[in-house]
Amino acid sequence: MKNYLRSSLKVTLSYLTSLVFFVVLLPALFFIAKKFWADWDKSLEIIHYYSFFVFIAAFYIVYENIRQMCEIEKGVSKDIYPLKGLVYGILGFLPYILVIGLIYYLPMGSGADRIKHVAINTILGPLYFIVRLGKESLISYIAASVVIPFTAALGYMAGYYDFKVAKLLKGGSQ
Repeated sequence: MKNYLRSSLKVTLSYLTSLVFFVVLLPALFFIAKKFWADWDKSLEIIHYYSFFVFIAAFYIVYENIRQMCEIEKGVSKDIYPLKGLVYGILGFLPYILVIGLIYYLPMGSGADRIKHVAINTILGPLYFIVRLGKESLISYIAASVVIPFTAALGYMAGYYDFKVAKLLKGGSQ
């Protein structure tokens, strides 16, 4: 169990890296958007595109970290199987799910619903485009929450089956 928690911490930290990137650059994006578009509501639309690009970075970071970890585990451990990355992904993303649940069910005064909404959307920042595609329904929040665990699963499977995207793109054989 200790090994699972240690390995799932890579998923947690990989997503945290992209989340910090999302949050740190968001004020600059707002400043640029407000400067070029007079209509503030129209300028908020750019967040979807920004979220998508940060998601691509998050996908790459999680995928590569878990793929490399699988390659290391293949040489050391006999306890590997293709869907082990899904377990790592679920355990690694679980802290974010727990924080979202805590925020959602935390009793606050009147008018706090908007603050809760913004806090939850910020935690899911790199996945916000998925939430918006689903018109912020419960299903879209659930879909956004399973993307990172599935990314970890893909990364682990790639390491398990010795699949490298970069090699494929360069024209090399697998």
